[in-house]
Amino acid sequence: MLKNSISKCMRPQVEECEVYLYLGDDLYHSFLCTPEALEELAVGHLFCRDVIQSEKQIDQLIIEKIEENGHVYDNIRVELKREQHTLPVPDALPGDLSLEDVKGLADTIKNSASKYLDHGGIHCAALSDGKEILALYEDVGRHNAFDKAIGAAVRKNVSPAGLIYFSSGRINSEIAEKAAVCRLPLLVSRSIATTRACDILSKGNAEIIGRIESASPFFYLLDATSA
Repeated sequence: MLKNSISKCMRPQVEECEVYLYLGDDLYHSFLCTPEALEELAVGHLFCRDVIQSEKQIDQLIIEKIEENGHVYDNIRVELKREQHTLPVPDALPGDLSLEDVKGLADTIKNSASKYLDHGGIHCAALSDGKEILALYEDVGRHNAFDKAIGAAVRKNVSPAGLIYFSSGRINSEIAEKAAVCRLPLLVSRSIATTRACDILSKGNAEIIGRIESASPFFYLLDATSA
């Protein structure tokens, strides 16, 4: 234990909660996440797993707060429709989009990430159409933040295939797999991309920019012929 001479005071904490996603009566996935935007989390997660292609395929989504023996958690229960729906064909990114435009959007996102600015220790994910920020979420898990941002777009009937994804963390293979399902055309990170992420995204038309805040960002060359 620390000596009594060291003052103990309350420090900002990153809130983390336990959430379970059910499809019908079957447990589909469990999350450890921040407690906001659970509907977006569920919709985005199902979209990234290619379970749904539009929110219109969801018949019912209910969030239940459960308390058992002093333990509190949330259940998200989703009922799906039988018919298929897809999102509208997305608009292309602006043809005159420049690196300075992308750096400007990344700077706006960083300055809008309130939890990170307050205490750090949290991931941020955002989506933009190249002109404005359409979704921005912070979460203890980068995958949760990704799912929430995607879910917000899907709930607005906007296809992620026409949007830029911004991440505070590195682009790894798991994020790349989700990005491939979403057909994201451009991924931008304050960090870097892994080799496996580049291999996965080389199979599509996606581009990756790393170290976006640096004077010389990284442009990853994805060679589709070698994928």
